[in-house]
Amino acid sequence: MNIITQKFKKLSKEIIFSMKKKEIKSILQRDRLKFSNNDIMNYVCFIFEHSVVQKTIKSMYKNMKKENITWLKNLTYHNLLKNIRLFSKLFKYLFNQINKKLLISPSKLLNMVDTTLIPEKQAKFIHQKDWKQNRVTTRVKDNITTHVCGSKGLIFMNKFNQIYHAELVNINYSDHNFFKDSAYYFQFLKGILLADSGFSCKEVRHRLENYFSNMNSIFKQKEKLHFISPYHYKQKLKLNQKESKLYKYRWRIETLFQNIKHNYSNNKLNLSGNYSKSIKQAKFYSTLIQYNFSTT
Repeated sequence: MNIITQKFKKLSKEIIFSMKKKEIKSILQRDRLKFSNNDIMNYVCFIFEHSVVQKTIKSMYKNMKKENITWLKNLTYHNLLKNIRLFSKLFKYLFNQINKKLLISPSKLLNMVDTTLIPEKQAKFIHQKDWKQNRVTTRVKDNITTHVCGSKGLIFMNKFNQIYHAELVNINYSDHNFFKDSAYYFQFLKGILLADSGFSCKEVRHRLENYFSNMNSIFKQKEKLHFISPYHYKQKLKLNQKESKLYKYRWRIETLFQNIKHNYSNNKLNLSGNYSKSIKQAKFYSTLIQYNFSTT
């Protein structure tokens, strides 16, 4: 068992054993729950280990059966997968709670936000059902058209390169729509927020500027809230010299995406495989938990 897995096991055990049954049932959307906290821990650790070792659930199941792991003794593969689908819903909650324990939060000075495409299938395996489910996006570069099937990850990162908020969303959801839902995302905005031009439009800028001016006047903060993103070319405006200098720090989040999506990364974000949406979301948050452990 590696150090990151040990850290996860320790913190997740503290979190799960401190939760009431009602809370767990609410997250899992269940009226009844026959599993003990130890059972829940076994499944949660199995899912986390699955994303760490980058092996299929079936191969892990077979290997653990050979090793005579007690909790797997009388469990069929079908039931294991069914229970993993159920407890994978806990991972978003665990991600947020582990961040609290690690004191990972928005920086008072500088934060970054961006999205990244997370492919789940190779282009040759995309079929009609994927198109109908709106899981495919089209990209054109240098007159070459490519199709990507998968999801999109929204990530907020502080100046210490730690991920303090993340979501797995539809691959065709436009970036500029995120901050239109102002009431939800304002809780993640502090200090200076750097974003690429995809997040920038007149409506978003107007909402953010109003919010920032109100917050600055109410709390009289030393660290003024500010949004820095390149203007749309139709606005015929450019960032000033100070904003351009700060905007260069946004390369950090691009480096993060390269690190977690690289084939040889220790924290590879891999959502390929014929798994349910809840399991893929669990793998997404599991990878980000691994990454945050490596930064603390």
